[in-house]
Amino acid sequence: MDRSTRYPKEVRERAVHLVLEHEREYPSQWAAITSIATKLGMTPETLRKWVRRAETDEGLRPGLTTTERERMKALEKENRELRRANEDLKRTQSQLIHQEKMGSLGRLVAGIAHELNNPINFVYGNVDFLAQYLRDLLALCDLYDRGELPDDMRRLAEAHKRTIEYDFLRKDVEKLLRSIRAGAERTASIVRDLKTFSHAGTADYQPADILAGLETTLNLIHPLLKNRITVHRDFEPLPKVDCQAGHLNQVFMNVLTNAAQAVVGEGNIWITARHVGDRVRISVTDSGPGIPEKVLPQIFEPFFTTKEVGLGTGLGLAISLGVIKAHGGTIEVESPPGKGATFTIELPVQQKR
Repeated sequence: MDRSTRYPKEVRERAVHLVLEHEREYPSQWAAITSIATKLGMTPETLRKWVRRAETDEGLRPGLTTTERERMKALEKENRELRRANEDLKRTQSQLIHQEKMGSLGRLVAGIAHELNNPINFVYGNVDFLAQYLRDLLALCDLYDRGELPDDMRRLAEAHKRTIEYDFLRKDVEKLLRSIRAGAERTASIVRDLKTFSHAGTADYQPADILAGLETTLNLIHPLLKNRITVHRDFEPLPKVDCQAGHLNQVFMNVLTNAAQAVVGEGNIWITARHVGDRVRISVTDSGPGIPEKVLPQIFEPFFTTKEVGLGTGLGLAISLGVIKAHGGTIEVESPPGKGATFTIELPVQQKR
């Protein structure tokens, strides 16, 4: 007995209609079937069977003549094509808006980075002079210590040394200078990374170093990783990829930030980079609890999020999917129960001209 007969005809037709109408909103038809079946409380296998029967026009419309069936099939095909064209138009519009926003953001960040660069260079460029001046002053103090001084002057000098903790000051001043230098270098590095990250606000596809983009992104999310998450890199040499580097950096930001936030307490993130034929493949795996199987088909849907209210908009992965598709690539996710999640991105090395 066909198990599908347990469901009323209206339910079957409605379920099939939902799949055919919304399948373009999902990475694949199977993802649409799984998501819709879950929402309707039925098995994905059953719904897939109905969809296949509908696509071959069997069993869902008894009583129609052959001519009516053919006409109905043609109308449904035209309907699907119109819906797909409309969805493509919406995606293109969304991509153009996102591209314009990225361009504006890139110009804003580049401007801020430029303004920060001058005072940072002032600190960084003068710390060495300050260190030398302090050494000269301490050398002068040493000369006075070794020289002949009146007894009352010597007593005053020794009393003042104790007041200012002279011996500690001499040791600590070198540490302070090293800290100032390290802080200035770190700040200068962040500014460089911001300028790199915001680069390529242009719509043109240009050859870019994907590994450099990953490293820049890791530097920018360092506060999320510091003293908590160990990043394991397994990078093969990669050719430069024709891309919009700023947009891809945003994808890396979204995926790596999600991975870091998925890890509770201490953990690990593994990043692999491979050159496979005419494509490059980037995989990001975290040691978090993984993504529940029931929501896995929905994670690329706009506004869908598993994070707490206020911690995520649900747009990061939806935008990432759009960016990767615009580059002619793919983004997929695997999440064995309790074993973290792996996002795999594949991109063509060269764009079709």
